[in-house]
Amino acid sequence: MAVDAFLIITAIVISIVLLIGIGMSIVYMQHPDDRNTAWLPKVIVLFGLFLACCNVLILPLDVVNAQSGGGLNMSLVWSISFYLTSIFILIIIPFAYFYYENETDSTKSTAGCFGLIPFWNSQLCEGIKWSLAFFISFALILIIMYLVIPFAYIPVTLRIYEWDSTLKSELALNNIYSGSTNYQCSTNRVTYRNDGDCYKYSTTIEVQVTFPVYSMALLAFLGWFLFVIFAGMGLPALPWDLFNEWRFRPKPIDLKKYAEEKKKNW
Repeated sequence: MAVDAFLIITAIVISIVLLIGIGMSIVYMQHPDDRNTAWLPKVIVLFGLFLACCNVLILPLDVVNAQSGGGLNMSLVWSISFYLTSIFILIIIPFAYFYYENETDSTKSTAGCFGLIPFWNSQLCEGIKWSLAFFISFALILIIMYLVIPFAYIPVTLRIYEWDSTLKSELALNNIYSGSTNYQCSTNRVTYRNDGDCYKYSTTIEVQVTFPVYSMALLAFLGWFLFVIFAGMGLPALPWDLFNEWRFRPKPIDLKKYAEEKKKNW
């Protein structure tokens, strides 16, 4: 199947617009002291936000590709998105966080990175050590959970019908019946139950989850769990913070008061 060039061009244009918009937002929102400095966190924020937007926009791309026969391998696109998101969440972002938050003085420490490389006992080494500990902890939890509960349980409803042979023939002649897409219930014949009526029942399908999907599901669960905690505390506090910002806002003073304060400072 040929690939739809319009979908490719649209995806590229939207990606460029996203990168430009996110970059302008970072430049506008950055602190004046961070101008032309701290390039690593800025790059991580840029591509992290870009990847988050892509994870949202891949869904409509998948729908359009399926409906129009665009020919894109969306399974590969989703897999790449999942893997890149996992790498960012588990390796890149933790390393950047621990790298910039530690207070190691490399000039006073001589133990060496893991006791092996003395000149690595610095901010870089601390970032590597703590991010490695974070990754190993998550990997152990993920592997244990995947070995114990690797299945997804999907509730479904099954409906049992019996065809009326005369009705089926009429539908076939009128090009209405095709395969098993049109069901009609026959109540004048004995079906699967003794009361002569159609029936339905609920059951659960057990599906083996692939490891990439399981990894993303666990990351999504942790993300939503933390979001509920922080948003639950932050949203109620937001009105009070805004009120305090207004209450302690700078207020104008008269010239006499200004002269007195200026004389005190001199």
